Amino acid sequence: MIGTVFITKAFFAAFGGQITLATVVLIQKLQPVFALILARILLKEKLPSRFYVWAIVAIGAAYLIAFGKDGLDVFSIQFLHSAAFYALIAAFYALIAAFSFAAGTVLGKKVVSNLDFELTTGLRFGITSILAFLVLLVTRDLGSISLLTNSHRISLIIIVFTSGAFAMFLYYFGLKRVKASQATILELFWPLSAIVLDYFLNGNVLSPLQIGATLVLLFAIFKIVQAQNKLISFSALVIHGQGRGFHTANLDVINLELPHGIYLVEVLRNKKTYKGLMHFGYRSTYHDSISTEVMLANFNGDLYGQTITVKVQKKIRDIIEFSTPEALKAQIAKDMEWVK
Repeated sequence: MIGTVFITKAFFAAFGGQITLATVVLIQKLQPVFALILARILLKEKLPSRFYVWAIVAIGAAYLIAFGKDGLDVFSIQFLHSAAFYALIAAFYALIAAFSFAAGTVLGKKVVSNLDFELTTGLRFGITSILAFLVLLVTRDLGSISLLTNSHRISLIIIVFTSGAFAMFLYYFGLKRVKASQATILELFWPLSAIVLDYFLNGNVLSPLQIGATLVLLFAIFKIVQAQNKLISFSALVIHGQGRGFHTANLDVINLELPHGIYLVEVLRNKKTYKGLMHFGYRSTYHDSISTEVMLANFNGDLYGQTITVKVQKKIRDIIEFSTPEALKAQIAKDMEWVK
């Protein structure tokens, strides 16, 4: 709600001449930077260094797509002018919006890791609507709703079923399957989609600079998705675990270049291959410690002290917190169905 309110205030300030529109859009594009920082701090997300390289490339390409029509002239952005105070306030609005949307992505990932994406979407709209209603009461703006015309109402309905509820439904569906830091980079696809719509609706075409930036953006997003889906193989020593009552093999490796989650794997031991599951990441959503554990199907022997080779095949879900041991056992039984 804060992000929506403040980005709207920033755009009103731009249309009112207090600040340039380019300034608002430029500041709002700091969202991925905030999201990457918050994901690292709040979610402890660890990604390979090449991810951040492509993230920087994607952010730079998005800037060029947004401003490449007439050329990117940073010095023309008016942070200070005769109405310096109002310009800084408007810029601050855009900065708050960028931070709020970034925090929404990161905190949304924390929520959707434990809830269905359908419920998460409903909670987001429900809670936001209640908060917005309270703001209207406090600011005494509730009566302004009567100023809406039928045209306004139709536009709002279209927004709800396109960039509103439906878009958020798809967004949380995807967020449940990728890291928050990856999601915020993938969101940079929106400048490209906006340009495509601008062409069909308004007849505007891309400049050569924008075409080049578009190709770079698509390639950067492809590399990010490729890194998400990259399969790895590694060998590790089986060590003692914490004795939590589950028959798993704990491995002495915690620095895999994989998103945290539960994976379908194949384990090679003494020239025999076994199917199983691998847990890689924090033992709980409280981020106490990282563990790498495998659970094999149709194997009851002792692997302690042996070196095994693990081939990662597919991520099946994120790590979630369970309220009872029984709930965890039920989920493990469900996960083991992937092995069959």
